[in-house]
Amino acid sequence: MRKYLILFLIFIICFISYGWTKAGWKEDNLKGKVKQRTRVDYNFEKKFGEVVKTIKEKYISKYDAKGNMIEEARYNSDGNLDYKYISKYDAKGNMIEEAGYNNIEEPINFTEYQYEYYQ
Repeated sequence: MRKYLILFLIFIICFISYGWTKAGWKEDNLKGKVKQRTRVDYNFEKKFGEVVKTIKEKYISKYDAKGNMIEEARYNSDGNLDYKYISKYDAKGNMIEEAGYNNIEEPINFTEYQYEYYQ
């Protein structure tokens, strides 16, 4: 069981890292120079015959002036931080660093990217 848990965690880290290599206005289908985007997901439940809307989770994405996503944070239904990723880019707009933090903002992973160019 422990083996499967470790494999699952490795898969999640790789999946998240792969998905973040391209993040920005274009990839998020945003128009204009967006500085910050907030996305709120809701649950709908029937209580006492009425439909009640409650917050499921909230994502806040921040972008630099070039349109690169520099931070994304996820908050739970209580408004508490679940995780946060901070990314850095080189002058050409390529992601060069990505750091992940847990709900108490302790580092949980760090990825560094290096690029080689044709001359």
